[in-house]
Amino acid sequence: MKQRGFERRRGEKPIPDDLVSLLNAEQVRALPELHEKGIVLYAVRRPLFQEPVFIVKLPTKGRYGVLLENGKVDYFPDIHIREQRSPDIGFSDTSTSAKL
Repeated sequence: MKQRGFERRRGEKPIPDDLVSLLNAEQVRALPELHEKGIVLYAVRRPLFQEPVFIVKLPTKGRYGVLLENGKVDYFPDIHIREQRSPDIGFSDTSTSAKL
C-alpha cells in the first residue's frame, strides 16, 4: 500500500506561472529545441536558498533529466521523481526514498 508522504509544495504547481523569471537566457533558448525532440519541462524544484532545478521528461517512458544552466540536459541525474497525477495537483508518492 502506498503511503502519502509529507507534501512540501502546499498548493504550488509543479511548473510555476512565472517560469521565465526562473530560467536564464540559455535555458529559455533551449526549451523550444528540446520540445521538438520530445523533451518537455516536467517540474521545477525550488530548494530553499538554492537555485531552482528544472526537471525535464524524456520521450523514453519513465526517463527524466535536468536542464542545466548552459541549456543542455543532464540525462543521468541523481534525482528521485514522483509522478504527477494532474498538472494542477501535486505529485503522488511512488517511492519511499527522497522525493521531488
